[in-house]
Amino acid sequence: MRNKTFETDEYEGLFVIVPRYEQGLYQYYENYLLMCRNLLDRSLMVHETITVYRIDLRFPETAVYAHPKHYYEIFISLYRKYLREHGLDPQYLTRMEQKSSLNPHFHLAIAVKGMVEAFDLKETANTLWMNVFETPLDGLVDYCRYNRETGEQYPEEYVITCPYYFLNNTTMLPQEYKDAFRLISYLAKYQPDDRIPSNERKIFLSLGCRKLK
Repeated sequence: MRNKTFETDEYEGLFVIVPRYEQGLYQYYENYLLMCRNLLDRSLMVHETITVYRIDLRFPETAVYAHPKHYYEIFISLYRKYLREHGLDPQYLTRMEQKSSLNPHFHLAIAVKGMVEAFDLKETANTLWMNVFETPLDGLVDYCRYNRETGEQYPEEYVITCPYYFLNNTTMLPQEYKDAFRLISYLAKYQPDDRIPSNERKIFLSLGCRKLK
């Protein structure tokens, strides 16, 4: 396995999601956890205040889509354009996976400039995803307020204010940073029942999120 996994409840002193109703801990991809940190740190190196939120993109279950990444690429291009036009300087991390559904789904963690109400941005994502399929079918975008595996509820967004010089000292990080990292750590969790072939690309990220550490 090229991307090392390990069982843990924390990464670099930051807590990750843990099971609620069962013993043991989840396995995580080490490299993906690093990407989660880079998503937050890159944004905070440029903007002292950022808003972080999650959404999931799901396909209509009426057909099998032969090239799911193509639909994602259309969406992320449109969504990124919308966020940039509104001065939000978006950074994102996306994980593709597939369990029992006909098609894969995409988990997104997004960081934008400033203090923003993420609900409106999630609504826009929902509209754009519907437009990609030219369908009136609503509810294909999960706003990620609830973790079905742990029963945990999440706020609509996390607003983080943190000077860049705190980023290398975990003890100086604000609680909002720690909570946001825990939320997006879901994208780094190893899924033993994932049907995406191991040799297929399943992680996508904005250029600014790469190789900060």
